[in-house]
Amino acid sequence: MCIRDRFLCFFSLVSSMSANMLEQTKEIAVLRAVGLTKNEMVTIFIDEAFVLVLSSSIIGILIGTFVGWTMTIQRVIFTQLPIEFVFPTSNLITVLVVAVICAFGSSFLPARRIMNNQISQIVRI
Repeated sequence: MCIRDRFLCFFSLVSSMSANMLEQTKEIAVLRAVGLTKNEMVTIFIDEAFVLVLSSSIIGILIGTFVGWTMTIQRVIFTQLPIEFVFPTSNLITVLVVAVICAFGSSFLPARRIMNNQISQIVRI
């Protein structure tokens, strides 16, 4: 189930990054005409994906940690047992690594597809 969920999230990220790039085709063409190279444009989109994915991962981790901590406190209050809050470090590392891989994959492939076209073809897209 966890792999299926990550695959769905990756598909959603690829779809939104592709749609974002298709919406920005005119800007891409202008920047390419001004002098940005293909690699610089791809780097811009990879950086955008990293910022999007890492910021949402950090916010999700903070919210999840807070909710887990409050649920632990609530359980301690109701059961009167000394239960400790254990932060899942291995899950954190897994989530961050998968997020970085997904950010790269979701932005690199669509950006390369657009950048392989000539500037005049990009304007027509």
